[in-house]
Amino acid sequence: MKKLIGINFTTLFICYLAFSPVLAQDTISDENDLFRKFQNVEKSLDRFEFFFETPNRYIENSAYDWQQTVNRYINTAQKVKDTLAIRHYKLIQAQISYDIGNYFKSLALAKELNKEELNITTKTILLDLMDQNYAQLAMYSEQIYIRKEKKKLGIVKNPTFYDIYSNLGLHRKAMREYIEQVQKDIGDKDYFAKAEFYNNVGTYLRLDKSAPTALINYKKAKGFVEVYLNDITKKKSENDIINGYLLKAVVEGNIGKCYVLLKEYRSAIPYLDSSITKIKEYKIGMFSSEIVENSLEIAECYLQLGDYEKATDYLSDDSGPRKTVSILKKNRLLALYYDKTKNYEVALQYLKRNIRIRDSININESELRKQQLATVMSEEMANTKTMMEEQKLALEQQRNEMQAQDEKIHLVFISLVFTLLGFAGLVY
Repeated sequence: MKKLIGINFTTLFICYLAFSPVLAQDTISDENDLFRKFQNVEKSLDRFEFFFETPNRYIENSAYDWQQTVNRYINTAQKVKDTLAIRHYKLIQAQISYDIGNYFKSLALAKELNKEELNITTKTILLDLMDQNYAQLAMYSEQIYIRKEKKKLGIVKNPTFYDIYSNLGLHRKAMREYIEQVQKDIGDKDYFAKAEFYNNVGTYLRLDKSAPTALINYKKAKGFVEVYLNDITKKKSENDIINGYLLKAVVEGNIGKCYVLLKEYRSAIPYLDSSITKIKEYKIGMFSSEIVENSLEIAECYLQLGDYEKATDYLSDDSGPRKTVSILKKNRLLALYYDKTKNYEVALQYLKRNIRIRDSININESELRKQQLATVMSEEMANTKTMMEEQKLALEQQRNEMQAQDEKIHLVFISLVFTLLGFAGLVY
């Protein structure tokens, strides 16, 4: 009997050892399951804060899972007429739609919210999201309006327009304004800001076809972001680390793009490939225009090097381009592929597609872009005039203060003279 009990105990102990790693793994999985944590939170405000404060939230469950759950919460909130919860969940929905690249839907959901009913924190999130959507949809006049609203609310002191100038093709002007407005505020040891600065300057130069100079700036950016990630003296949150690695991935992709412009295709491939891998790792479940652009660039490298099989792997990627410039580039590369493989008829079809798209752009967008540029210029002039008036008032106030100080010093000096005369009289 004792022997039997001993055998049973041994068997149970072995089973425990066998299954304990699995149980531990399940426990760890539960702790890291962001989607489950989001659902376990009870109040809509807590869910709202959890969602927007959580980086890489789609790591285990896709954005579509989150979207479906939030839809259910909205339906429940509408049944009980919880207006605060409805606002929270609609803004979450709008962000999810943006994350998966559905910019029209994201904007539509954002517009449903009444800004007057939101507190300043929620309003800031909403306006930032609308700004990003308008940028993706090339609706620059609306972007200007959003930035004016941010200034009116005190969210930003002076709105900037350099990114809009770049999107409208004025890359040099964008770079000059960016350097003038941003460089002076970067601290000596703010390595992340320095990396971001040199990356953006490099991008303006690359878009202006100055690849060698752009490459110098990108390499500076890569150096600063590596210093930032390896700096153990500064405490970093999980979000800080993710943003650091994402910036590094973007910089590497930009270095690869420069090598493509310089026709150094073999040098470009490792940078582009590393960038795609890192963005996929740190932006799980989110649509990324950087991945689309880098995939097209690496496809061009393989086409130029004659490796058509690898080129088609990148050209047949499911995450299709959303921007017109990327669609044109993909059609051009497909035409090049079919031309090199001697399928001239299909190559001609893709070239014709690009001709139709360009004709449509010339008819519909050229006048619109002129209007948008005029709007931006007039808004910047108005903004500059306001800044000059503010500076003038500040100088006037400073001059008045200095005059008052001079008068005060003058009075003190006169008082001192009379005091000395009084002492002299007393001594006499």
